[in-house]
Amino acid sequence: MSTTFFFHLKTLMPNKKTKTTTKFFNFLTYSVFIILVSANLCSQNLLTNGGFEGGGSTNGFFINQYGLINPVNGVSTPGKYAITKDPKFMDANFISGGDKTTGNGNMLVINGATSNNQVFWTAGNNGGTFPGLTVGTTYTLSFWIKSVSNEVTSSATQASINAFFVNATYTPSNIQAPLPALGWQKVSFTFIATQTFALIQLRTTSTSTIGNDFAVDDFELKAGVLPFILVSNSSTNPSCPIINDGTITASASGGSTPYKYALTGTSSATNSTGKFSNLLEGTYTVTITDDAGASLPPITGIVLAASNPLVVSATLPTVCPGSPTALNVSGVTTGYTWTANPLDSSLTTPNSASITVSPTQSTTYTASTGKTTLNTNLIKNGDFELGNIDFTSDYDFVINLPQDSQKKAYNIVENPKLWFNPFSACSDKTSGAGNMFVADGSTNSNDKVWVQNGIFVEQDTDYDFSYYLQNVVKDTPAKIEIYINGVSLGAPVAAPSTPCNWEKHTYKWKSGSNSSASIIIYNRETSGGGNDFAIDDISLVESSVCPLSKSITITVNSTLILEIINPAPVCSEGTVDITSAAVTLGSTTGTTLTYWTDAAATIAVPNPSAITTSGTYYIKSTLGSCSIIKPVLVSINSGGGVPTPGISPVSYCQNSVASALTATTATTATLNWYGVDATGGSASLTAPIPLTASLGKTTYYVSQSIGTCESPRVAIDVTVNLNVTPTFAATTAICSGDTLFTLPLSSSNSISGTWLPAFDNTKSDTYTFTPTAGQCANTAPLTITVNPKITPTFATTTAICSGDTLFTLPLSSSNSI
Repeated sequence: MSTTFFFHLKTLMPNKKTKTTTKFFNFLTYSVFIILVSANLCSQNLLTNGGFEGGGSTNGFFINQYGLINPVNGVSTPGKYAITKDPKFMDANFISGGDKTTGNGNMLVINGATSNNQVFWTAGNNGGTFPGLTVGTTYTLSFWIKSVSNEVTSSATQASINAFFVNATYTPSNIQAPLPALGWQKVSFTFIATQTFALIQLRTTSTSTIGNDFAVDDFELKAGVLPFILVSNSSTNPSCPIINDGTITASASGGSTPYKYALTGTSSATNSTGKFSNLLEGTYTVTITDDAGASLPPITGIVLAASNPLVVSATLPTVCPGSPTALNVSGVTTGYTWTANPLDSSLTTPNSASITVSPTQSTTYTASTGKTTLNTNLIKNGDFELGNIDFTSDYDFVINLPQDSQKKAYNIVENPKLWFNPFSACSDKTSGAGNMFVADGSTNSNDKVWVQNGIFVEQDTDYDFSYYLQNVVKDTPAKIEIYINGVSLGAPVAAPSTPCNWEKHTYKWKSGSNSSASIIIYNRETSGGGNDFAIDDISLVESSVCPLSKSITITVNSTLILEIINPAPVCSEGTVDITSAAVTLGSTTGTTLTYWTDAAATIAVPNPSAITTSGTYYIKSTLGSCSIIKPVLVSINSGGGVPTPGISPVSYCQNSVASALTATTATTATLNWYGVDATGGSASLTAPIPLTASLGKTTYYVSQSIGTCESPRVAIDVTVNLNVTPTFAATTAICSGDTLFTLPLSSSNSISGTWLPAFDNTKSDTYTFTPTAGQCANTAPLTITVNPKITPTFATTTAICSGDTLFTLPLSSSNSI
């Protein structure tokens, strides 16, 4: 309508471009622009009774493939609907809640059908085409939807809905009802009218009997597109760190449908549904682009992380070298395995939930559970790369499908479209360029699609059976059910309504007493229209028990340090506190201190914060099973009885240098020095004491103080002794060369010493006697005279004859010798 209005204004433009005309035209153009923008932003809702307040079917909408429950009685079955103010009125098992419009108005509540492509809403009063559209104009159908059953827990139980248009250009796309916790969510579909009237329908494509229950409200059909916005995003974590069963789901509304959802991060994928499955742990980002190329801000930082229920604990996280400590693990029912890093020889029972270890160094212990398998696929040719072998089928193997198709037919192909042109051009799941099993579905639900017999399995073993399924046309998805050894693995699951969208389906199967397996795939959809599908990558592998692990580190204290400072002595009736001041910096922190009277720590100190008796006490520091004991000395001088210092009398010789006065003190004591004044009293002296050289005896006094207590004073006598001169007996002169004699080494008055110089018997000399040190004696001289020797002379004698009378020789020489 706005486009037509603009066209008519344009025909009124004059050909002559005068100033006035130009102004008028500019004004009109601006006005039309404002009208057009306003009309686009606030376009009229072409639907009536979009909130269901004006009555039921034929009042603005039409429902014919779902059965009406009226009046509502709290009981519903699949394929039923009701116009009600609370879903719980329709079915007592549904979730109670108000409508989207006011919270207390009507809504359309659907118990999803188990048949595919069931129309639950048609625009208009009679189920036919909706009039009043403008050819070439883009329209947006929007409404609000929520799930109304607590049985809606996953994609398998969420209602799936698509919009169907006739006389319109649109891209087929599906939406899923949000999980119940998300409440009402707005969704929209866009189309371009090719006629002034169009068939506008909403259909359910999910067929689950569990869940598949939803409500819709506030329908709108407007020209233009709604703002392109993010409606919701959610995720589920993988069940195990190595299993790819995590999911991420995002949904948008407005803009131009269909949307392109792209997942990047730990793995990458694109689709038009916004649901990404088979994801491992990791960090992901989702980007959403509409059909017109507009993009929403990326959803970043989506973290998938598997839960880890293991709990590991230790009785003593800190121990002494070799001390035993108990470790425990819990959280799952499967077996456990302990490992140690570094290796610990005391880990002797690694497969117990509770162990006791005695590490000699800090060690990290890890408890692990679960197991992994080789994932050997027991299905032969499950990816169909070997062609049409290793399986049987009730379907007919057809090389070239007739142009008008042939139900109950299959082929092994790389591209479904090359087998039958109306099919979509899809690639295989294995490599994107390999084979897949493609079928034109049978109208008999008991026809076996694929069978493999005689598969060898281990008894009493858990297995995972899986396959990938996709639709190859947009209509009537197949519904696949799996049987193993004649037992169904679960309700049929529908192929994705969007063609070429592989979805993986996995089932748990326990072999029990079976040693072989026979697997049958059925298609329970019997429609002659659509019902065309592909299967790939069929797999049967031994189940992995989720491998989990948790670690704990036991710290081993190789040294426990306790540093002690003895408390200061106290005087009189004081007390000493050894709890607050005894342990110094450098000691191991976080320990427990106890106080004992003996080194064996058998008798505790009754009151360690107020000790009244001097003595040796003991402090014990304990950390875990480690401990160390050290003594602490307490000195309490009751009544001021500080002991006297130790002294020694001092004496020295006249004219020598005296040593300073000293005394022996008790630990931490201070010496006090005193002298005697003129009146006989005492005067304090400052050490060192200068000693006088007066002959005789001088008395000094000294005491010691501990704290405020002082000992009695004791006297120290300082004596200065007179120096004595050594005396020796008189000596006589000697002749030169006479035999040496020894000078005495001790004087006549008993003073010992030495002589200098050395004695010489050839000459007279004076010798000096030096007393030995410490005898308070002077040096003394001694002179020794040495006389020279004289030759005797005699008178001359006359000669005699032989035999003459003898004469006597003189006995004295002429010089009296």
